Amino acid sequence: MTVRVQQTISMKLIKSRFNLASLWLLGCAVTTY
Repeated sequence: MTVRVQQTISMKLIKSRFNLASLWLLGCAVTTY
């Protein structure tokens, strides 16, 4: 595995995790309000 591939994979993981976290926060905000 090259460094470039590892970087892209880590970026995708970070983005997906961020999307999941934002969705979860949105869900919490919707349920609380």
